[in-house]
Amino acid sequence: PAAIRAHLAPHARFIGYGHRTSIGYVTRAALADESRARIASLGAARDALLYDGEGCLSVHAIFVESDAPIAPHRFTTMLAAACDEIAIEFPARGETHDSAVAAYVRSARFRAAQGDAIVIASPLAPHVVVCEGDRTIAAPLLRRVVACYAIASPDDALAFLRHHSIPLEGLAFSHDAITTPRADLDAFARASGAARIATLGTLQTPPLGGEHGGVGRILPFVRAIYRT
Repeated sequence: PAAIRAHLAPHARFIGYGHRTSIGYVTRAALADESRARIASLGAARDALLYDGEGCLSVHAIFVESDAPIAPHRFTTMLAAACDEIAIEFPARGETHDSAVAAYVRSARFRAAQGDAIVIASPLAPHVVVCEGDRTIAAPLLRRVVACYAIASPDDALAFLRHHSIPLEGLAFSHDAITTPRADLDAFARASGAARIATLGTLQTPPLGGEHGGVGRILPFVRAIYRT
């Protein structure tokens, strides 16, 4: 922020938002069958790839509840297939795999060889999807990269966010979490610190009058003039 401010005119108003990212959460109800899981995977893929995954509302980590008919590793493969589908509508801009992404893929493949991860990546694919078996591995805040983490409850997701000190802009739930509220998910949403709560697939379409990082997106830059 300081470097940006230094390039502005002295009279220009500068509002710094800081660094934030977004995550997704898929419940057991959304993993009850293939059709529901596909809806969740398509929504997650859209939120991950829209704007090349470079925005604060871009999903980089998805928490997947375990003990469901569709297991987290199966959801990961569905998410990768959904990314292939969504990438047709939202193709990658410029280089697909930079050095940072390549380094992450190498380390993830090393963990996969030890049985601690599943990596779905190709030199031809404009995205990387990983199922991380170790929650001490931080979310990869990289362009068009998303990691899935198997969890037992929202408490595990909250512990992950706090352990890695991840400031949230957005939190996207599978659709059932919005239509059929759960007290534990409500508590997680409040404790997460996210400024925007939405369903998977709609996270990156906030209302114009909404907030960004808890600050108005438009009004701070508007000068109101009225006559009585």
